Amino acid sequence: MKRFLLGLCAIILFVIWWGFVPSTNHWNHKLTLYIDTPQGEIVASSVTGIKYTGIIRFLAPLDTVHLSLTGEAVVADLGQGRFIFALLDGNAWLPWAAYSDVYEAEGKGDFTRWIKVITRQTEERDIPTESYPMLVTFKDITDPASVREVKADGFAASFGEGYALKRMTLQVTDEAVTEGVVEGALGWLDTHAGYFNGTNRFNQTRPELNLTISDIIKGAKK
Repeated sequence: MKRFLLGLCAIILFVIWWGFVPSTNHWNHKLTLYIDTPQGEIVASSVTGIKYTGIIRFLAPLDTVHLSLTGEAVVADLGQGRFIFALLDGNAWLPWAAYSDVYEAEGKGDFTRWIKVITRQTEERDIPTESYPMLVTFKDITDPASVREVKADGFAASFGEGYALKRMTLQVTDEAVTEGVVEGALGWLDTHAGYFNGTNRFNQTRPELNLTISDIIKGAKK
């Protein structure tokens, strides 16, 4: 009887664990920008950390998977006080774009298995242009309200002849999450609150004015 009760308790505990404890995983990946300038190529990158939390199985119809991110935007210093930032929105989902063929072959239909596949990738992959994160610059780097969106094919229009975004890549890596680069470029980061437009009003025509600090940095400081 004692063995039976112990076995029953073990089964109950396993069912509780299986049903209410979601699967988890994590990886770091590096987003890199390759930019042509009149002075030569600029390469800028940032490593972000991604944490995956699967569904609670007993709540499957109501629950969903979760991806959380720690890190900061890519910062490319173009000189003369000009910077380009590749923002964080959508960053956690970039492996689906960069490794789409791997997803189709090995992970489609099984999210947990696909996450395990992601962590084994080491190849640097080009990101399709339609999956690029938003790119912004600041007309005055000291003024958040001077933020301007830069289209991937609009570097020459924004910065002058000879400037072009050549490619953007993603690579799963063991490198540490990037820290401190954004703070070095944006001195107002610790004191600014709310939208970059300086108001609490949502701007309907220029989405970049609705950015907040969490679009630039997530984690220990934001």
